[in-house]
Amino acid sequence: MVSSVHVLHVDDDPSFGELVAEFLDREGDQFEISTATSANEGLEYLTDDSHAVDCIVSDFDMPHTSGIEFLEDVRDDHPELPFILFTGKGSEDVASDAISAGATDYLQKGGGTDQYTVLANRIHNAVDQYRSRRRAAEHERITDVMRDLHRALVYADTVEKIERGVCEILSDADPYLTACIAGVDPNTMQIEPRTWAGKDAGYFETLDMCIDANSPGRHAPGGRAYHEREIAISQNIPDDPEYEEWRKQAIKRGFRALAVVPLEHNDGLYGLLAVFADRRYAFDEQEQELLAELGDDIAHAMHAQQVQADLRNRDRAINEAPVGVTITDPEQPDNPTVYVNDEFTKVTGYTPNDILGENHHRILQGPETNEEPVAEIREAIDSKERVTVELRNYRKNGDLFWNRVSVAPVYDSEGELANYIGFQEGVTDRKESEQQLRRNELRFEALFNDPNLLVGLLETDGTVVDVNETAVEYIEADRDAVIGEPFWTTPWWGDEMRPVISEKVEQAAAGRYVEYDADLTKPNGNQYSVTGVIRPVTDESGDVVSLIVSARDVTDRVSRERILDSILEHTTVPMFLKSRAGEYILVNDAFRSLFNLDGTDVHGQTDADLFDREMASEVQKNDRRVLETGDPLEIEERIIVDGDERVYLSSKTPVYDIGTASDPDSPVAIFGVASDITDRGRPQSDQ
Repeated sequence: MVSSVHVLHVDDDPSFGELVAEFLDREGDQFEISTATSANEGLEYLTDDSHAVDCIVSDFDMPHTSGIEFLEDVRDDHPELPFILFTGKGSEDVASDAISAGATDYLQKGGGTDQYTVLANRIHNAVDQYRSRRRAAEHERITDVMRDLHRALVYADTVEKIERGVCEILSDADPYLTACIAGVDPNTMQIEPRTWAGKDAGYFETLDMCIDANSPGRHAPGGRAYHEREIAISQNIPDDPEYEEWRKQAIKRGFRALAVVPLEHNDGLYGLLAVFADRRYAFDEQEQELLAELGDDIAHAMHAQQVQADLRNRDRAINEAPVGVTITDPEQPDNPTVYVNDEFTKVTGYTPNDILGENHHRILQGPETNEEPVAEIREAIDSKERVTVELRNYRKNGDLFWNRVSVAPVYDSEGELANYIGFQEGVTDRKESEQQLRRNELRFEALFNDPNLLVGLLETDGTVVDVNETAVEYIEADRDAVIGEPFWTTPWWGDEMRPVISEKVEQAAAGRYVEYDADLTKPNGNQYSVTGVIRPVTDESGDVVSLIVSARDVTDRVSRERILDSILEHTTVPMFLKSRAGEYILVNDAFRSLFNLDGTDVHGQTDADLFDREMASEVQKNDRRVLETGDPLEIEERIIVDGDERVYLSSKTPVYDIGTASDPDSPVAIFGVASDITDRGRPQSDQ
């Protein structure tokens, strides 16, 4: 016999409905009777998932619809629910139609009370059979789901595959619609969906649920499952006040009930499993036991995969480490090597076959191996301490290389020494870079302390970092007085030069190589001239990180140039001064007039810039001849001036050491005199 049987009695006569309820109650207190006075009312009652109806007892003759029509409507959504037609119509045709339409049983109303005993027995029998079929179907469903899930857990080789398999299998199993496995951010306490599958699984993509103590999510199933570490249920999402904030989107997708299972193993939480069902009260006691057991299995499988992944990652990390890794056995004589990774072979050239079973430190040693760091390694091993040294070792091919060696003891779970792990890193390039850096530092120091140069180091904003002694000799202040000050505000500069230098510092900070010339005054009132540069210093990315400013005292050279300039300007003979590069340094007015260059800035220009390029190349050849031989030269040169080819007699003399040449025996410029002799060779008629 069954217990707690919920019967829905449908009859258009309310008084008869009360009578049936009263007599069935007498037959046994296990009956729970609900009544409806029409087929429509009965259908509405059935659609409410909160009503777990076990059997329908219906009249046949009702207004607007018959019991058979009502039965057909019920069968659309409840094909196996027991349905007993209890009617005053007693014809065989009615009974046949009822059974054909899917009625469980047919009973004709009588005049006495015995009919209610018969009805109670018919209800018991129908519900017994219905529940037996449901239990068998449920057992089969659970068995199938668990079999599929266990297969997925067994064959999955990553946590991600476990999660994907679980979500897909559950979302395909009745009565579930969708499933998701989520984590929780320990800092924000935000639910973070990781894997999901099933109908309208996009719900999880937009899920915004925080489960800290002050958030509504704390009392929703997700929050309860996380904090209390036990399965949490919302059996009736449409009416659950704890799920109000997320109710609208859930109902829109057909979600009516929710179970959240903590995936916990050995006090470690591997996530939360959320399963949505398509009907209210879908998670009965048996269903909850199934999900709780499943949660344990999933968490155990996740833990096992995590352990395996950690081991694989450890092995992979060791083998793929960017340094050579060795493991030695301290229990064996001579501390033999029991493991080497691939990078060790790359660093040393020795394969595992060359090293395993041997003391690899001894193999890598050679005549230039440093004895001091070798002794330091031995001492650390004897005292079971960590040590890092750099020493010269030898590769298998005999090449000497710098090796950075780190050795550390490894202990087992009981605190006993198990192995020594060693790291071998070839640092030859770094050592060479350090040596090159030191050489560069020495060069910089030599440049910085050059007694012939004024040198300073600036930040990119122009702040003085350091200056050399030579520079300090030109001002009435010590080094400390200018360090930390903007370069253009220091005593080297007069008021007219400060904005100029400030602008040049800005240009250099932007990456330009900046030159400058300045006439300055010493503290004693003596005038002096400098020519200098501000050079940007860049890092490997090309970003300017500092500035170097250097200057040379060119007072004597400038004085000579000014004297020469004065001579040139006050003579009527066309004269010029060219640099080794062929650029005009000085010309006088007579030269400008001779070549029709009045008003033209010729400083820094070459003959190719000013005249015909083909003819200018001949002039340049003559200039190089003077510079290479050091001998004066007098030669006729043809130059097109204003479209007219003219002949000039040029006298060119080498000039030595005017303050810029590093080699006093090498000409640094050409001084020349030119005269127009074009008309000498023309017939009288052409003149």
